[in-house]
Amino acid sequence: GAFSRVKGLKTVIIPGNVEEISDYAFSYNATLENVVLNYGIKRIGVSAFDNAVKLSSIKLPESLSSIGERAFRNTALNEIEIPGSVKTLYRLFEGCRQLKSVKINEGVESLKEGLFSSCTSIEKLKIPTTVKEIDGNIFTNCAALEEIAINNNSYFECENNMLINKETKTITLILPKYLNENTTLEIPNGVEQLKCPLNSYNIKKMVIPKSMKQMPTGKLMPETLNEIEIENGNNYLFTKDGMLYNADKKLILCYSNQKIVTVPDEVTEISSYSFYNNKKVEEINCGTNTIKIDGWIFHLDNIKKINIGEKTSSIDPAFNFSKFDFELNIAKNNTYYKAIDGIIYTKDESTIIRCYKTAKNDMKIS
Repeated sequence: GAFSRVKGLKTVIIPGNVEEISDYAFSYNATLENVVLNYGIKRIGVSAFDNAVKLSSIKLPESLSSIGERAFRNTALNEIEIPGSVKTLYRLFEGCRQLKSVKINEGVESLKEGLFSSCTSIEKLKIPTTVKEIDGNIFTNCAALEEIAINNNSYFECENNMLINKETKTITLILPKYLNENTTLEIPNGVEQLKCPLNSYNIKKMVIPKSMKQMPTGKLMPETLNEIEIENGNNYLFTKDGMLYNADKKLILCYSNQKIVTVPDEVTEISSYSFYNNKKVEEINCGTNTIKIDGWIFHLDNIKKINIGEKTSSIDPAFNFSKFDFELNIAKNNTYYKAIDGIIYTKDESTIIRCYKTAKNDMKIS
C-alpha cells in the first residue's frame, strides 16, 4: 500500500473529495495512531489498516458503504462506531484486543465470519433491528463477552445466553463467557438447529430437546464431551454407546471414552469429522450396515486400527485426513475394496483409493 510501513506517520486526515482508501494503504504502519475520515469516503479497502498496531482512533463517516476484510485487524482501537450505510461487516476487527466499546448503527444488515475474532475485551454488544444475518463464529476467542442486547429485531432474539434465529429456529451464537463458566449445555426446547462452534470450550454434557433436528459436525464439537442426553420424543437424533447419529442413519459424532468402539448397526454412513476431536478412541469397528465412509472422519494420532465390513461400498480417499500408519482391515467378502501393503484398492485392483502407510524408501504397488 501507498503508506504501508512508512515510519513517523502519526495522524492522517483524509479529505471528503477522496472516495476510496485502497487495499493495504496503511497496513503494517507501526506509528500511525489517529485517522480522520471526512464525509465523502465510500470505500475502505481490504487490509487498509491491517496491523497498524498503534492505531487507537478512527471515525467512520456515514458516506461509507464498504469496508474490506481485515481492514482493522490487530490495531489498538478501543472503541468504534460503525455507520448504518455499511450493510455487511466481515472479518474487520480480528485481534483487536483493546477494543471494548462497539456501536453498530441501524442500517447494518449482516455480521459475518470472524468479525470480532480474538477481541478479548468486548463485554457487551447491542445488535440493531436491521440486522438480518449473523454468523456463528463472529466472536471466536472473545471470552469476556457476557451480554448481547437485541430488541424488536424481526430475525433474532437472545434467550438463556443464546442468540437464536427466529425463522430457522437455529442457535447462531452462545455467549463465550457463559460457555467458559459451564460444563453442561442445555438447549432450550423449540430450537431445531445448532450451528455455532463449541470446539474451544470445556463442555462435558449436552442436553438436547425433542425439537432438535440438526447438530454441528464433529469438528465443531468439544473434545471434552462425554455425555449426551436426548429428550424423549426426539425423532431426529439418537445416541448409542457414545455415538450420536441422525434419522438419515448418518453418524455425526463419536464422544465415547472407550478405546475400542463399534459403529451402531443402525448407521449406514460415517460422516465427515465424526471422530475428529475424539482423543480416546484407538480402534474403530465399522457397523455391519456401514455402507459409506466420508472424508476427514479423523485426523488425530490416537487411531491405531480400523476394521471395515463387507457392505462398505464407498470410501472417500481423504477419510483419514493427515493421519497415517494405522492398521486397516477390510472384510475378505467385501466385493468393493481390498487392502494390500498399506494401500486401499478397488476389489479388482484397477484403482488405488488411498495410501494409509508412510512410505519407507520403496513402495510396491500391485
